[in-house]
Amino acid sequence: MVRTIHREIWVNQGQESVPLDFFLPQATQRVLGLHVGVIDRIAPVESEVMHFGEYSLSLDGRKGAILSGDIDYHHNPPSRSSDGFDVLYQPLSICTKQSPRIGGYYHDLNGQASSQKPFIPYRVRFSFQLLLL
Repeated sequence: MVRTIHREIWVNQGQESVPLDFFLPQATQRVLGLHVGVIDRIAPVESEVMHFGEYSLSLDGRKGAILSGDIDYHHNPPSRSSDGFDVLYQPLSICTKQSPRIGGYYHDLNGQASSQKPFIPYRVRFSFQLLLL
């Protein structure tokens, strides 16, 4: 059975690094896909699409990052599903052990600094497509 789970974090200040530490469901057999995105509307930002943050994830305590990337902020995301989330997933095929642990961080790149307004806290959603037993 394929299932999608979401984990959200709050970013409360510019250049903040937020640690990630959580478990996927015990029945997880394989991670099939990942999508990471800003889910709050943040205004004003000067450009339509900008590098907003970066993340690095490891699975099952493996040394080094196995997943990393930049997160762009979109005023008008290109594709949304009926529940309002982006539907573009990075395809993966990573085997896991029981109760796989996700560790890592998200780092804000201070994309709001160019506006003269106070920092607006926002959420980042990590969405995992999983193959469950």
